[in-house]
Amino acid sequence: MIRKPDPNSSDIYSGERTVLFRCGNWCYQGKVTLDYGHKSSDDDDDSNDSDGTETRMSLRDIPRLIPLLQRQQSKLAFFCNSNAIPQTSPFLKPLQYAQEAQDFIAEQLISQEVNDVMERMEKMYTWMDDDNTKSYFELTADKSNDNTRDIMDDIQCICSKTYARGLVFITMYFEDTFYVSVSDGSGDQPLLDVRFPDVSNQGEGVMLRDYGDSPKEGMGMWTKLTLWQSLAADVKLQQIIKPKTMKTKNLSSEAYIQSYCVLKNKGGDGGSEQGSFRTALFRFGSWCYSGRVQLTPKIALVDLPHVIPALRMQQSRLEFLCDVSQMPGRSPFVKPLEFAMKIAPVMESEVVNAEGVLNNLVERLSSMGLGDSISQWLEGDPTDSFFEFQFADDKESQAAHKDVEIMCSKCYDPNGIVTISIYFEGTYYLTLLEGGGEQPLLDSKFPNVSGKGRGYQIRAYDNGVDGWKSLRKVSVWQTSAAMQKEMEGRISQVSSSKFPWEKQILINAVISVSRRWMSSVRLFDNCMAPATLTIYFRLERTRQLVEQASGMQSLLPRREMRN
Repeated sequence: MIRKPDPNSSDIYSGERTVLFRCGNWCYQGKVTLDYGHKSSDDDDDSNDSDGTETRMSLRDIPRLIPLLQRQQSKLAFFCNSNAIPQTSPFLKPLQYAQEAQDFIAEQLISQEVNDVMERMEKMYTWMDDDNTKSYFELTADKSNDNTRDIMDDIQCICSKTYARGLVFITMYFEDTFYVSVSDGSGDQPLLDVRFPDVSNQGEGVMLRDYGDSPKEGMGMWTKLTLWQSLAADVKLQQIIKPKTMKTKNLSSEAYIQSYCVLKNKGGDGGSEQGSFRTALFRFGSWCYSGRVQLTPKIALVDLPHVIPALRMQQSRLEFLCDVSQMPGRSPFVKPLEFAMKIAPVMESEVVNAEGVLNNLVERLSSMGLGDSISQWLEGDPTDSFFEFQFADDKESQAAHKDVEIMCSKCYDPNGIVTISIYFEGTYYLTLLEGGGEQPLLDSKFPNVSGKGRGYQIRAYDNGVDGWKSLRKVSVWQTSAAMQKEMEGRISQVSSSKFPWEKQILINAVISVSRRWMSSVRLFDNCMAPATLTIYFRLERTRQLVEQASGMQSLLPRREMRN
């Protein structure tokens, strides 16, 4: 018996499955790696891995998977005797259900109703009486039965062989359907037989019973019983290869990196509790952990400083996934992490090259009397600034980010530079910090890049740059908090100066209006530029005029002061 992958673990894309194997009266359980080994089309959904190999089991896989499972029996540990399976085991009720189905089919095959139908149909379908023709019975379960769904919802497939009264009953369960074939079991039989027929290729079929309106008790779980001619060829064990080695990606780096990647929620209502759970990955140096965490139903960029600490507090929900040098190729985190690593040196290069553009900007603004303010911002606390990288949504970037809600990382370079990068809704943000001295082993503090103060476009590209062809625009921004602090500081500086009383009246009027502007700015942090930039320049220019006026002997006429 093979269980479906747990959606809260890495099993969903690693190929590992929890199985139970019964051999006589002994039961074993454990995890084995199953590779279904056939290619799918480009139009398939997310059940495919990054290299085109389908990760979803199909009916035709069963004859190949059972031998693969048997070759990994060393991974299975003794569980219990077959008559002592614990009541809490997830395998107990599915096994009981499968046994009921097998007993029901055996009862139907010897019933008078079924035998009458088969005798009548043998005259029309000669293959039914041909010993060389392969055939099998199909028993379809009632999908509307709540009890059936609850029992078999987590089961991917069941395969069994029962030897009784000189016959071999082969039973397979897959997707609400049981398939049964009966063969001669006389003579010597192998102690461990892993051959199972391929029932995926049907020929002609005969419906033996329709249980839809049957009043008989015990038939409510089934809808119909059908006999099918099998057209599939035998699967030779010599053709069954060993389990494929899982393809991996090497995402290692010389620098020490902490990364967080949160995928979009694809299930449930966004406002429900289920809508708050997301699949996340945490990279801690060379180790990667993955699992389901609970966050807010809707994540905004302003939430980032709180989201990462919330994720860190739920680290007990994350299971070890892999070493960063062996990231599973099927992992949904591979493409976004690989894309981020690819463009990281490009972003750093753009920041370095921006120095010349910013120096020219300072010189140009100095001629307007605003150079000191800009210099203090750009040369001040690096946490007061961040770079914004906007890019086109081409095929590569869309494939990398289509499932990502938010991604951020801290890279500690050996040269003492800490690079903080953030991805959210089609935009990357970058901040550079000095990393001298001791650094915390686990740092979940990230800057708030949602509030923009004044900003300048550094470069614009039509066709990107080498290493990032979809890059379109690079900008630098002062955070709204830093700009607000600077403006309040300048207002306080002006208000504390001593001027003649006429000029002080003018200054107080400017301060009063400026503070009203500041109040409006606080209310609209997300849309400060360019209106806020204009207000700032007016205030700055007014301050300079007032300072120049403080050295004059003549006073302004009262009428002009009133104006």
